[in-house]
Formats: sequence, structure tokens, C-alpha cells
Amino acid sequence: MSTATATSTFTLTETTQRVLKNFAQISTSLLLREGTEQKTVNASKSVLAIAQLPTPWPQETAVYQLPELLSNLSAYANPVLEFEEKNFIIRGTNSPSHVVYPYSDPSVVMAAPNKTFDVSNPVAQFTLPEKAVAEIKKLSAINNLPTIVIESNSDKGTIVVKPHDEKNPASRVYSYPVHADKGSITTLTGGTFAFKFKREHFDLLMDGGYTVSIGNWPYAYFQHVTEPVSYFVVQASNK
Repeated sequence: MSTATATSTFTLTETTQRVLKNFAQISTSLLLREGTEQKTVNASKSVLAIAQLPTPWPQETAVYQLPELLSNLSAYANPVLEFEEKNFIIRGTNSPSHVVYPYSDPSVVMAAPNKTFDVSNPVAQFTLPEKAVAEIKKLSAINNLPTIVIESNSDKGTIVVKPHDEKNPASRVYSYPVHADKGSITTLTGGTFAFKFKREHFDLLMDGGYTVSIGNWPYAYFQHVTEPVSYFVVQASNK
């Protein structure tokens, strides 16, 4: 861990707090690196989230229980973090109190991989509006549909997002026809293509609209329309 020569102060913007809350749903531990780009990965390494914070994080710090840290921050209005050699100091703008919260040992935190992933030459790229993302999450949960498939057909000009239950084909099936939203598709090639992933991984995406890219890669790429966050979601096996 790098150590600042003097105490650094970091004011958490609303955007940064939303990103960290979402990261806490993906993994309870987090290695925050110096700079604006932050990453986290879930335990099965099936979902990688990448965010660009509006202000750079001052120094590398490991957090073993991110939900707990966020709960401490939420106790204050407009929380401010001070970075000491071994601890965060959490303060509120209008409070004389503070919380001393120690950094964790980086060895107990699962860090996200420091690598890039190819998203060139997608066979399908389209927009899922916020209402569609919310609807897919809600109805796949209501109907207990554990798998989501993105089916594209360039010959017909169609893309459909279809949560379903592979083990029970006769069960309920929900479909969202992306092509019904005029102008939502920007790329569609490659004939018939299907990409399958787990609903539990889709549920980890921050609420909102997304530009979605799928290709001849083992993952789908979700870029949030309004928030500085994106996700790589690994394709589910056929087992």
C-alpha cells in the first residue's frame, strides 16, 4: 500500500457513493487503487465492473467489509474521508464527531484483474432503456427465470432479450423485443446469434439504461448510459 506523506482528504460525491454501493453488491471486499479508474469482480469472477470516479482516489487502500464502511459513511451528511497511514477518518460536514476505520490487509481482499478486454467487432450492439432493464429484472424474478438469453438475427433484423428456465422449457417465458424500440439497434450482423448468462449476474447491474455489446467473445459488455460504470458479464456454460 502506498502511503501519503500528509493526510489526504476525499469528499465523496453522490456518483462515487452510488458506484461504491453497487460495487458492494458485487463483492463485499474491494481494493481501491490510486486514480479515477476502479474495478471490482464477484467471487465467481463472472462479473467485472469498471468505474471512472469523478475525482481521483488519493491512495491505494484495501477494504475487507465494504458494506460496513458504507454504513459508517451513510451515518453522516456529506461524508468526508481523511486518509491516515493506517486508517480512514470518517467525518460529517456538520458534525464534530468522527469514526476511525482501519484499512484492511490487501492480502485478504480479492482484487479485480488488471487487464483489458476486447469489445471490437460486435455482432450486435443495442440500447436497453432504463424501463427495459427494470422490467427484465422484475419479471424474471417474479417468474423465477434463472437464465437470460440475448437472441439476435441479422436476417430478420431482430434482437430479443428472453429470460427463461432451461430446465423447465414449458414454464413461463418473458421476452423483451429490443427491435420494437425504434433506433435502439446500432449493429446487427452474423446471422443468428445467442448469448446466455445468469439472471443473478444481470441483477448486479446498477439500475438505469445500457448500451449492450455482444460478439464472438465469452462475455457481454454493458455500458451504463448515464453513470460512469460498465460491466463485463461472462457467458454461462451449457452444463
